[in-house]
Amino acid sequence: MPAVKAMNVMYNELVHHADAEDMVDFVGAPFGIDKLFIRRCYVSLYEMCTNVWKTVEQKFIRPIVLLGTPGIGKSCFFMYLLMREKEKGNRVFFKVDDSGTFLFDPREGVAKMPRVDMDDLFISEVDTNTLFVADAVPPIRRPYPRKHRVILITSPKRSVWFDFDKQCRGVQLYLPLWSYDEIVTYCRKMGYRLSGKEIAEKMKWIGGTVRNLDTDTTKLKANIPFHFSPDSFESILLQKIEWKAGSSSHRLVHIDVPFDKKKGRHQFRKYNLVFASDTIQEIVLNGMKKIELSRLGPMLSLCSGGYTDRTVSGILFEHIAHRILERGGTFTCTSLEENESDKRSTMSITLGPTEHGARVFKEDGDILGMKDQYCVPHVPNFPAFDAAYYPYLFQMTIRKEHPVTSMHKALQKVSPFPHLTSADFQTKVKKCFLIFVVPSEIANEWTKKQHFGGDRMEQCLRKHIKQFVLPLD
Repeated sequence: MPAVKAMNVMYNELVHHADAEDMVDFVGAPFGIDKLFIRRCYVSLYEMCTNVWKTVEQKFIRPIVLLGTPGIGKSCFFMYLLMREKEKGNRVFFKVDDSGTFLFDPREGVAKMPRVDMDDLFISEVDTNTLFVADAVPPIRRPYPRKHRVILITSPKRSVWFDFDKQCRGVQLYLPLWSYDEIVTYCRKMGYRLSGKEIAEKMKWIGGTVRNLDTDTTKLKANIPFHFSPDSFESILLQKIEWKAGSSSHRLVHIDVPFDKKKGRHQFRKYNLVFASDTIQEIVLNGMKKIELSRLGPMLSLCSGGYTDRTVSGILFEHIAHRILERGGTFTCTSLEENESDKRSTMSITLGPTEHGARVFKEDGDILGMKDQYCVPHVPNFPAFDAAYYPYLFQMTIRKEHPVTSMHKALQKVSPFPHLTSADFQTKVKKCFLIFVVPSEIANEWTKKQHFGGDRMEQCLRKHIKQFVLPLD
């Protein structure tokens, strides 16, 4: 069936179904989709798009860039978008890679534009209700009179969306991952005979996507890039949403959208980078750990024998300590407080796991606001402590003594101590614990540090902040 004819069949069958979790069947399937499952998020996402287009800034309508993980249902959202626009009687120009531009007209059906560039259509189109949609290809190559509604729907390939977004001052929205319950409903509507256990097993390898639900689990597992470059993986996190062509990174890391429970809808303007699943996370972390250890081997050899580079050793120990603590667990600390008996008391602390790594706080950051989160300062030379999990302040060191300096200065930089005065000691400061994280072989040699700085405030801090040592093997 020719593409235009298939599109016409599909377009004629588009009947408005506003209700979430409805299923629409098609005879023509020009996008490889013969059934449209309307996700609940589609309804609220379309409303969000409508609100963005209604907001006119400086006499132009801002375009939308909709980003989503491959296999999450971006083409399905386009079909839902088409359905809603058809109901309103609006024309839609649709640009797709290597296939040209198509016009969806509620009165005349679908037509392929004969070698007409979408740049020219932007200028020539008179009807301001017309919607311009581009699928995985930039809608335009030059600035245009921004009187029309525009949406670019694509995976996060920088070469596709970045220049267009920057040039046109676009609004970025994100498509959320599928939940387990949503996939169960989808499978039932699609006629997939999968048990809840089978769905959970498939989600270990595909996460919150649905493209390969009908693929055998063995094949899904084989698609995971067990041998990958840590440099390319880390670049995903550093560059945020960026996948290179031909990369398998989207099988490891997905884009997700936070859900606002009070409003009962997703926050489509915000996103989180998450591992595809707990199973994938374990594979990635173990793989990176092996590669990282092999890289650190030469440096560790420099730190042994007759030549000892304590700076390198200290950096390595601090790095390992951060990894251990941010994963959470229960740790036993030994008190450094003076006591009449020779036996030192112990304290057990429990840290919850911090998803996706440690949170970073700036000098004016709020560590109290990050309660139950493992936090690190944004600068490596932050005074007095290297990490915080309020009310615990951690100082990593490989030395047998580590005088504390500038604690007063450090606490003034972060809440809940923005303006620390002597009146705060009994309430806020007394609740804090300073914990020295050290190698286990030197932990028994540690005593309470005598130097908290020379001024009066530092000496008061030394008196009120309880000190402990935490040995790590």
